[in-house]
Amino acid sequence: MNFKLFTLISVLLSVFLVSSSQSVRISGFVRDSINGEKIVGAYILSSDNKNGTVSDNEGYFSVSLLPGSIDLTVSYIGYSSKQISFTSKKDTSIFVTLIQGHQLDEVKIVSSKSESTRFRNFGVTDIPIKQIKLSPAMLGEVDILKTIQMLPGVNSTWAGFSGLIVRGGNQDQNLILIDDIPLYSYSHFYGLFSVINESAIQSVRFMKGAMPARYGGRLSSIVDITLKEGNKYKHQREIGIGLMSSSIIMEGPIKNKTTYSLAARRSMIDLFMLPYNLIAKKPRTGYYFGDLSGKVTHNISPRDKLTISFFTSKDKYYNVAKSLEYTNNGISGTMSRDEGYKWGNNIISAKWNKILRPSLTFSSSLYVSKFYLDRHSYDKFKEGENTYRSELSFTSLINDFGTRTDWQFIPKSSNRLYFGLSSTLHRFKPGQSVFYDKNIETGETISESFGNKPIDLVESVGYFEFDSKVSRFFSYNIGIRLTSLNSDNGNFLFPEPRLSGTIIAIPNTSLTFFYLKSNQYFHLLRSSILELPTDLWIPSNRNLPPERAYQYGFEAEYKLNEAYSFSYNTYYKEMNNLVLYKEGSSINSPVNGWEEKVDLGSGNAYGSEFFLHKKIGKLNGWLSYTLSWSKRKFENINNGIEFYSSFDKRHEFSLTSNYQLNQNFKLGVNWIFNTGAPYSFPLYYREPISIMSHQGPSGRLLFIPQSQIFETKNGSRMPPYHRLDLGITYTKQLRKHPQMEQTFSATVFNAYNRKNTYYRGIISGTVYNASLFGILPSISYKLNY
Repeated sequence: MNFKLFTLISVLLSVFLVSSSQSVRISGFVRDSINGEKIVGAYILSSDNKNGTVSDNEGYFSVSLLPGSIDLTVSYIGYSSKQISFTSKKDTSIFVTLIQGHQLDEVKIVSSKSESTRFRNFGVTDIPIKQIKLSPAMLGEVDILKTIQMLPGVNSTWAGFSGLIVRGGNQDQNLILIDDIPLYSYSHFYGLFSVINESAIQSVRFMKGAMPARYGGRLSSIVDITLKEGNKYKHQREIGIGLMSSSIIMEGPIKNKTTYSLAARRSMIDLFMLPYNLIAKKPRTGYYFGDLSGKVTHNISPRDKLTISFFTSKDKYYNVAKSLEYTNNGISGTMSRDEGYKWGNNIISAKWNKILRPSLTFSSSLYVSKFYLDRHSYDKFKEGENTYRSELSFTSLINDFGTRTDWQFIPKSSNRLYFGLSSTLHRFKPGQSVFYDKNIETGETISESFGNKPIDLVESVGYFEFDSKVSRFFSYNIGIRLTSLNSDNGNFLFPEPRLSGTIIAIPNTSLTFFYLKSNQYFHLLRSSILELPTDLWIPSNRNLPPERAYQYGFEAEYKLNEAYSFSYNTYYKEMNNLVLYKEGSSINSPVNGWEEKVDLGSGNAYGSEFFLHKKIGKLNGWLSYTLSWSKRKFENINNGIEFYSSFDKRHEFSLTSNYQLNQNFKLGVNWIFNTGAPYSFPLYYREPISIMSHQGPSGRLLFIPQSQIFETKNGSRMPPYHRLDLGITYTKQLRKHPQMEQTFSATVFNAYNRKNTYYRGIISGTVYNASLFGILPSISYKLNY
């Protein structure tokens, strides 16, 4: 297999390196005319529709054309297309600026596979930030991940949450990248909102199915987020106020060659409650979340750029109770308690981009990241002159130190070659607890540390990817990703082949197939549907090998006209080495090592996706329907019998629509319907009872707890889930200050107050349903100047 793959790659390279000497290369950058920001995913197309390309993550493009008279069309969502005509007999560099036009109100999501005559980014879907901003927001918090959930094959972990479930996978099988750096925790407020502030983002790319070899490390999907570089021409500010949080965004130039962008957000509820708690002398209890992101970009020359990016997010719950008085053996004393937990991410990276020549670009980066999870409980006692304390804390950490180098080579033909290397040192502390206690009677001190030992893991990756547009009727992508893992707990070497191709057999119709193998080297042990600080990331080792998936599928897409397109997808995914807690185990189980708490199993997922999309016009949006199955099998769970995944939802339907009422008002509508999620409901239930035991002369009262017997795991289903979200946005410039623009947004989450069940249980023999969210109206205000 490896020999055949090597031979195929060698042949392709031979063809790849033979290019026409009669062509000239046109290269350059595509940027926004107002702020100078790079435009990622812009299309550059020749007048004969035979040659074209797409701008990369730096807004750079390179295309080979016949010398002489050259006519190019440059276009991107929300911008007026630009026609460029000139005469050239040699390689030429150009700088293209696009003007935001009326198309800005005609929002669409474009998959590059639908552009049949243009160069493709296989498996990549570009999501305009404008679409995200127009989507109805829960409690005023605009959320990138909730917009992605509206696409076919994608669902939420639970009602209204930001976690992604893609094509029957698990939540941890999705990789979120911010400027190429992985995020281990991407949700605020127990999973209700993502940590990513939409105002700080330049571009979002979503990949499922045919993922390029440049990306890896997860089984289901990739969300590639690029932060703004900042306005090149003027300083700009945006202040936002909502029910849940407030934010501020600043950007602008620093001298001639340097720009900056900074975005900060913080929740406000704990601040509003603080005066009340102080006046009423209530315990200081609260919860808050916040995030901060920024980027500084320095253009060393037209061909060299240095970028420094940083990102931090934090969630914290705290409860500081007021002192309680007590008496012990005639001695008065006081007791106070401080408990809480926090979790978040810290990231900083430096990246150098260089254009070595028009056909060859290079980037190199260094980064440091940290994911942390802390829980603590401190009790303090004071009796007379003596002070004692008792402490219990739990800590889980992941520290990453990484470097990455990427190359892109574009010869004088419709081909591209990507290759690169990366190496990351992962330092895991999967879970360590510290206990300290000083006896109030004897003064004896106990101090213990227990839990899992720290683990160092070196991950090294090399990849090779080749794109070729053979003709206007056929193009393909072939690649391989090779990953090496080295640690004291085991050494692994994993090849991951990738293959996809598109055929244009009928006008306006494309047929695409793909196959890929992927591996995942970290596992997330989930203990709740919420994003609680009880979830634990653990690395692969000899006993817990990396998760593995094989996926293949097919897509047919038909472009009805410039406004409408329809696509059909079908896929099958096989997964191995999946991880679940053993029945009865959790993070708090008395077993010391997490390896003893988990079971390994397998799974499969398959289904079909239908997508009808209206791209332009005052009324635009899409209809999405997914029919899917997702199953799991573990030897020691459910008696080894296959069962449905907790995220198996047979039917998923979504409607997303935006309407431009007039120049100032925009309306947004989302409607979602899902089959109810599987859950385990007891076949037999007995109430707790107390009985009299007649052993001994006087007998004694025995308490027998409740008893439940389950026939099968996830053998029942919740009621269907559905909801309607509405939103209206009003945007207008201030009369006295036309340079200032204000935006009012009003949204209603779950407009008809559907009581969607998230938990079903039994109390006193009666079955009850619990729901999380009813109708949730919200408002927000933004001022941009």
